[in-house]
Amino acid sequence: MSGLSLCDDTAKLGLETVQTRVSASDGSGPLLGNTTDFSSPYTPEQQAEDDAHARSEMFVLKCYRVRAHGRSELNRVKSKHRVGWCGQRVGFNVRGVALYRRPDRATGRLGNLCVCGQSLVCAVCSPRVAMRPANEVREAAEKWLMSGGALAHITLTAPHKKGSPLADEVEWWSQIWTKAFINGKASVALRAQRAGYVNGFEATWSELNGWHVHRHLLFFHRHGLDVEAHRRRWLSQLGERWSPAAEQRAFSCEPVVLGTLAMYCSKIGAEIAMGSTKESNTPLSMLAAAAETGAACPQWLEAVATVAKRKISVLRWSRGLKSVFGLDEETEAEAEEKDIDAAKEEVTPSDELLGALSPWQWRAIWSRKLEHELLREIQAGTEAVELWLQINDLGRLWMDAEHYEEFLSSPEDNTEPAALTVPPSVPVQTTLNGIKG
Repeated sequence: MSGLSLCDDTAKLGLETVQTRVSASDGSGPLLGNTTDFSSPYTPEQQAEDDAHARSEMFVLKCYRVRAHGRSELNRVKSKHRVGWCGQRVGFNVRGVALYRRPDRATGRLGNLCVCGQSLVCAVCSPRVAMRPANEVREAAEKWLMSGGALAHITLTAPHKKGSPLADEVEWWSQIWTKAFINGKASVALRAQRAGYVNGFEATWSELNGWHVHRHLLFFHRHGLDVEAHRRRWLSQLGERWSPAAEQRAFSCEPVVLGTLAMYCSKIGAEIAMGSTKESNTPLSMLAAAAETGAACPQWLEAVATVAKRKISVLRWSRGLKSVFGLDEETEAEAEEKDIDAAKEEVTPSDELLGALSPWQWRAIWSRKLEHELLREIQAGTEAVELWLQINDLGRLWMDAEHYEEFLSSPEDNTEPAALTVPPSVPVQTTLNGIKG
């Protein structure tokens, strides 16, 4: 897997990345940054290709490798963010890590592991979480259009200073966005034109521009949206960040109709789910590049810290809009729980239990960043897994499928059969590459 790159598949998304530098007379002006052109073509064929790609063996295994590198980075700086234990901890009151062969999937499945559910900075959870909000938006937008409503996709961006921390950019955006379109007398007339909106967050980084934050908004309205008034309002709030290039590029709007809605929403989902394969430097794509060589990734660490501090999510609904479509309004805590549930790998009827690993075996595997190898071997069957364990000095399966199912159905105070507790060649308290069992 060492020759694979998580940054190789951008062309499949049909994206155009534009990099612009806004220069003052002395050549040193604020940076407009990287913006993704959502108006670029995205066909049903590309959608099907992206869906297949997200489930392909290559993509899944790369995501696991990148997550493992991210855990190492967080451990290096002694961060306690939950991304640092994603896929590492065994679930509460559960003993052992179950191994499932999946005939209808590209790779095997690991059961009983905790996940973080972070859609912005976790390479494994991001693709799983992405489709939940994208599907909710699609269903609501379809109902809105069928009832005679209209949709507008608005992209907001702003010049920024190179070297500005991501947390400062996020704080600026929070204040300006609220002042421009939510609070204040000047925004009252604009609010009256909208039934609500969905607010999408994206951040990229480059050597030239530093951090660049932009917003993708889907406005629900009744054919009365004054686009020019919204544009003037946004530009008026930029203050010292205003520039001639911002006048041209800081605000864009395009209508979304029923015929293009499915592709539009799929593209939103692809932007989130494929964040680790985008050519533009998202936090995940930078972590992916660092994982290729084992290098440090300070930008990803900065993004993790900012996400934790600011409680950032990829998509947010305006207050009251979900109830219009019969969807439950969610608190931040409830949305977080739903993301964690969505991040848990789907269990399918065809899943075939091969057996289970003990907690000490699993600790040795994740500490050596071998999860992606194990997932590949699971698909080859029990014998392949047993051979792989032996080659890596991990003994044998802790329990086979029959004994593990029997163990799970037994009372909690029952101990597992002694003969199956650990491989006979590896004592319980042995040291595996410096890892205590």
